[in-house]
Amino acid sequence: MDAHLIYKIIYSNFGLKIEINYFIYYFDTKMLRNKISADIQDLNELHKKYWWIPDENMIRPTPEMLEEKKAFSNYVLHNWMNFRDFILDTHFKYRVDIEDGHKFISGTVKKSEWNFQQSLFPYSLPNGVRHYILWNSFYDYYKDFSDSVINNLIKETLDQMVGIDSYDFAWYKNPKPSIPELFHVQVFWIQL
Repeated sequence: MDAHLIYKIIYSNFGLKIEINYFIYYFDTKMLRNKISADIQDLNELHKKYWWIPDENMIRPTPEMLEEKKAFSNYVLHNWMNFRDFILDTHFKYRVDIEDGHKFISGTVKKSEWNFQQSLFPYSLPNGVRHYILWNSFYDYYKDFSDSVINNLIKETLDQMVGIDSYDFAWYKNPKPSIPELFHVQVFWIQL
């Protein structure tokens, strides 16, 4: 975002000088709304143009976040058979059974469904930037969907959530997924 001083007003009254600067802000009006590279250097370059795209410092978990993730992982594995069952239960509301104190999905997942949820462990992003995950119930992480399929799913969901054309977004597949059993992408979006 570039800002340019357009005029300055100086008030002087009773020996007190007050200066007011008026700026005009120029925003990059080209919306991204697409897949981006997960490469660190590429993210750093994109962050220079789009303030809301995470750079390398924003995607690295803090020590506190690592501890939180570890505790949460222990909680999940104490209560569900695995992370896949946790996501299918909590995000997709699949029917679960319990065996030896662990929840598991009863039956077979027979169809592909999508779920757009706020990340349980969002990156350290600037105010106003949202970090969501787009999950698929059927396919694993190594399934390739076309960029247009993912773009359209995100666009349709955000249209319903915040209104048509009142947002921008970018997404990528994490090169080191923590839950490879289910297809998912990291989504970053802002409301305009």
